[in-house]
Amino acid sequence: MITPKLKSEEVYEGQKLIANFMSLHIKEVNYGNVYCYGDNVYLPNELEYYKSWDWIMPVIDKINGLGKEFSFAIFKTYVSLTVEKGGKMYKDFSFAYSEYITAEQTGLEAAFKLVIKFLDWYYKNLSVKNLVYQK
Repeated sequence: MITPKLKSEEVYEGQKLIANFMSLHIKEVNYGNVYCYGDNVYLPNELEYYKSWDWIMPVIDKINGLGKEFSFAIFKTYVSLTVEKGGKMYKDFSFAYSEYITAEQTGLEAAFKLVIKFLDWYYKNLSVKNLVYQK
């Protein structure tokens, strides 16, 4: 469900960003573009990252699996994601953000918004060549 905090264009653009990150391939067909993952084919409006934990959790798992520098955590009152760089005594974060779970925003909405903020940062700041971090 789209709440007032999640505008339809934010959801649409966010889902495209996530689909790209999750390696869903865009295929052009007679009636427009579809997203393909294995044998599954989805229309853009059929992606459910913003409304299903079953869809967003594999994204969170993939983020956490990028390396020990990536930490996405879900707590009772907020979700947070940090990307730590370096091995300094005092942590130097290149990305640190939290979204609060409130009466107006569910945990799923908070997780979706945080994933989108991260992916915006990720694609602007990390190229494929930079995915291997120095230890």
